[in-house]
Amino acid sequence: MARTQLIKAAAEKTAIFKAQAELSLKAVPDIISGELGKGNTVSLPGFGKFEVKTRNARNGRHLQTGSPLTIAAARIPEFSAGAPLRKSVFPSAEKSSQSN
Repeated sequence: MARTQLIKAAAEKTAIFKAQAELSLKAVPDIISGELGKGNTVSLPGFGKFEVKTRNARNGRHLQTGSPLTIAAARIPEFSAGAPLRKSVFPSAEKSSQSN
C-alpha cells in the first residue's frame, strides 16, 4: 500500500478530510521517533510496541581483510507485533501454538 492509498483509507475509515489524515499520518513517525529518542516505549494496543533495546559490544571480522574488530555497543529501535496483528498476518499461528 502506497502512502497516498494509506491516507485515503485513513480518511475514509475515520470520516475526516484527506488533508487531516495526511497531517496525522505524517505526525505519527515523528512522535514515535521522538519518544524512542528519549528512551521511552510506545505501545499501540492491538498493534504492537516500539522500544529501544541495547545491543552489547561484540567481536566481528572485517569482511575484506578478515582481521578481527570490535563492533561497538548500540541502542537500536525494536518493534514487537501484538497478538491481533500477528493473527491477522498468520491466522493459523494461533491454532498451531495452542495444539503444541
